[in-house]
Amino acid sequence: MRLTADDEAFALMATQAFRDDWRRLHERSRYGTVYQSFEFCRAWYESYRSLWSPVLVWDGLPNGPVRSLWALARHRSTGELAHAGAHQAEYHTWLHEDEGDLDFAAAAWALLRRELGVRTLRFRYFPDSAGAERIAQHRALGGLADVRVNARPLLRIDAESIASSFSKKSNKSRFNRLAKLGVMEFRRVRDLPDLEGVLDDLVLCYDLRQGAINGVEPFREDAVKRLFHRTVFEQANDQTHLTVTTIDGRAIAGLWGQVSGKTLHLGILFHSPALAEHSPGKLHVMKLSQLMVQEGLTTLDLTPGGDPWKERFATDHDAVADITLHESEGIRRMGIARESSRQTLKRTLGKVGATPDQVRDLLASARRATPEAVIRKAKTWLGEQREFRAYRVDRSLALDGPDDERIRRNDLTQILAFEPSERWHSREAFLSSALSRLEAGEAAYTAVIDGRLAHFGWLALAQETSFLSEVECRVELPPGSATLYDFYTHPAHRGQGLYRANLRRMLRDAFRDANTTYAYIFVLADNGPSRKAIEDIGFQYVRSYGLRRRFGETTKWVDPPLPVTETTDQGLT
Repeated sequence: MRLTADDEAFALMATQAFRDDWRRLHERSRYGTVYQSFEFCRAWYESYRSLWSPVLVWDGLPNGPVRSLWALARHRSTGELAHAGAHQAEYHTWLHEDEGDLDFAAAAWALLRRELGVRTLRFRYFPDSAGAERIAQHRALGGLADVRVNARPLLRIDAESIASSFSKKSNKSRFNRLAKLGVMEFRRVRDLPDLEGVLDDLVLCYDLRQGAINGVEPFREDAVKRLFHRTVFEQANDQTHLTVTTIDGRAIAGLWGQVSGKTLHLGILFHSPALAEHSPGKLHVMKLSQLMVQEGLTTLDLTPGGDPWKERFATDHDAVADITLHESEGIRRMGIARESSRQTLKRTLGKVGATPDQVRDLLASARRATPEAVIRKAKTWLGEQREFRAYRVDRSLALDGPDDERIRRNDLTQILAFEPSERWHSREAFLSSALSRLEAGEAAYTAVIDGRLAHFGWLALAQETSFLSEVECRVELPPGSATLYDFYTHPAHRGQGLYRANLRRMLRDAFRDANTTYAYIFVLADNGPSRKAIEDIGFQYVRSYGLRRRFGETTKWVDPPLPVTETTDQGLT
């Protein structure tokens, strides 16, 4: 058995004989997936060469073919050992062509501990739960392996079920509504120029969703990730499967995956949040299912993870395993004890109605409880008064004129350019709010200057109510109302006319909709600059909504008072 690393590993992979042995072994291996193929691993090794050093553990007969291969990598800074592909590979395993695969793995793990001093190695995920059970029972590996079985959601491709989905009235309606937006096309991306034409949309949609939901932005945080996707598309084209749905050439949905045999493994599913009402992601998977039937693919592997949307697509489940190899049985037992404590804490929190996320939020709030914040809270409790003023315009103020080129509508690049500039700002909260608003059909109007989000505001059409959080009041709006709200200008870019330019652009867009009769905007009475801009443009004052708080007691008021018939719903007339 040999261990070859770094430059020697790159030299070994450059030899045709070793490449051929790797490919042959991959075809015959019991557990091998596309993520252990020579093409996928080489693309990853080359892309991440500055960060990860390849580590190949392999075995074979003298002057004969390679019979076993474990493709790994060691982080150049931290020394962490991972499988080739690391988090870019959905499944982790080794390659072996006969029944001695676990003996090879045990000997390889002993060699890695001895030669590299590594202490743990995680398989995320091992692609076969029965194989994982064999590992847990193996005489040499069992005491070192922590094995946890995970359900894997699968979409079994059935031509009859697909035809039934397309015949449903609701799905036909969705396709028809999308088609009215422009020329719609579904296709598989097969060459690099086509990839470059859709990659930006993929990256933007994926990072926004991941940043909003999970607090991570994979492409933004990993400078090599885009290069890797381009490289694996080029070098492992037959194994890479990218499909997109476009409208007038712009990608609105797509799925990137890798192919093992007759299975397509999900890598990235993306869709435009601004078109969420049309369900472009669901419609794309429907079209993809048709294509998979034509290509002889039988299963869309949605991959483990517990995401609710995966369960909505799933028609079947099987099992894979999360495995951690430890350097000794004692270390393994300590890890099991830590995990048991974590699960106990999780169950305890559940019994009192608290989630781990809520606890983290509570701890974060405690860290933000500076003396200044405590003083502000105390002053608020002792006494405060707020007045929120409602302004309105009708269609007579459907402003003409060119749009300010600085202002963009629903530009995800600009939304992702947000950086906190106030203590109360949070990037994750901003992205989460932006995603939910876009998916609700609202529109973001933004301006980026010098790479920074300098200004933003939101437009919502067909609003029946508006909640004024500053005065804790829900306002009923007349039919055909649009609201302009949540404006912010970065301190470094105030006084540059961005707010006024945005108001004009929003009004033009709002009244382009034939169903819009009024446009409303609400502003704090003590915000003089905003009030002046609003009034200069032509908004007319309608009413004030107020809140008074003294020693914790809160009262609310409306001026001028509402008609008796409207006092319960806080209406605007």
